[in-house]
Amino acid sequence: MIGRFSGFIWSVMVKYLKYIAGLLIIYLIVYSNILSQYLQTRLIPISLNSEDRKRPIDASAATYRPISGRNSSLEKSSIFKSNGNLEYGYSHSTDTSTRNYKQFPSGNSSSEKFRNLEYIQVSGRNSSVDKFSSCCRDASLIALDKIKNPVFDGEYLLNNKSICCGPTPITAIVVVHTAPHHFNRRQNVRDTYGSRLLFLPIEIRVIFLLGRVNSSEMQNKILRENTQYSDIIQGNFIDAYHNLSLKAVMGLHWVSHFCCKVKYVIKTDDDAIFDMWRFLTLINAKNLYVSKTIYGISKSKGIIFRSGKWGIDKNLFKDQTFYPFQYCIGFVLIYSSDAIPALYRASYVVPFLWLDDVYVTGMLRTAANGIEIVNGGGNLSLTVSSHVGLKCLQDRGDECPYLAVGSTENTFHAMWELIKKRHHK
Repeated sequence: MIGRFSGFIWSVMVKYLKYIAGLLIIYLIVYSNILSQYLQTRLIPISLNSEDRKRPIDASAATYRPISGRNSSLEKSSIFKSNGNLEYGYSHSTDTSTRNYKQFPSGNSSSEKFRNLEYIQVSGRNSSVDKFSSCCRDASLIALDKIKNPVFDGEYLLNNKSICCGPTPITAIVVVHTAPHHFNRRQNVRDTYGSRLLFLPIEIRVIFLLGRVNSSEMQNKILRENTQYSDIIQGNFIDAYHNLSLKAVMGLHWVSHFCCKVKYVIKTDDDAIFDMWRFLTLINAKNLYVSKTIYGISKSKGIIFRSGKWGIDKNLFKDQTFYPFQYCIGFVLIYSSDAIPALYRASYVVPFLWLDDVYVTGMLRTAANGIEIVNGGGNLSLTVSSHVGLKCLQDRGDECPYLAVGSTENTFHAMWELIKKRHHK
């Protein structure tokens, strides 16, 4: 009896074996897909390189989930991060001006009108971007790029990918934060410290970071400018003061993905004058490159403003009077290139703050761990003041210690002539 029953069971199993195998295969496929998605969304820090796994990013990744859609808001969830004595949170902003500026395009939003503009993707004069080793993506980002970055996800309206391509190593790229209507300021930079020809045989490149504009006339002017110079990088976010951090992270993304072999990244505002000759003579020629550094005007115990131009939400850095980390005033910064991808990786897990100086050189740098700030001084001093810089160059010439100074459109050319004079150009 038992033998017959066993035989019956076996015959049924053989008969339906193909169906059982099919169900098993389907189960494995579905389960493996769910598992991979779970690992990608929950274990972001583990996808970083082995060095970053040692860094004290804490458990914020467990509560800070990547935003899955362009219409999602970074302000929806309360986020708290603890890193030693560093603690900050993010919740829905009560600052209406910030909330109005911090927006992304969606099908039913006012950005629908931009569809009629002549937005194009520009790959540069050399279409074979991967042909040269000078333009590249940082290897540490290959796996991470499969995950959507919640601050800037790589959506460009204009992108000249091949700027850093070529057989000759590039010493420095100047990354200029500029406003869309500042055409004259961008031209000033191209003709001076951002010139590709002026410093040969040393290779220098320049890019200008812009956001989206609300005028077809303005956008067409930008398109014509880009057609002529091929150096505009335009992101798909509104160009506004409260979106400066979006612009900054876009710059981190661009350098990490299209210019990772560069030696130095020089970030400037479009009203700054940078003495490239002084930089090349006193830093590059003497091989003073230091890995994982940011050179700039450092600030410790910066005051946290709750109102006014630099005011932030009361739920951020709650009950604190000063920022609990060092950061840099960002009108001119010099990065060692290896700091850039580390800062970009940190933007996956650090809550958003619209103050770009504090966010990039303070919050992202602290989360990345191991990136040092070198305070500008001596023969490589920096000053935001146009008046101080102009007077120093006029009175002291070559003995004026400034590497970079603030300027106005009225003083820019006079200052540059003084810089040329002290270098006998």
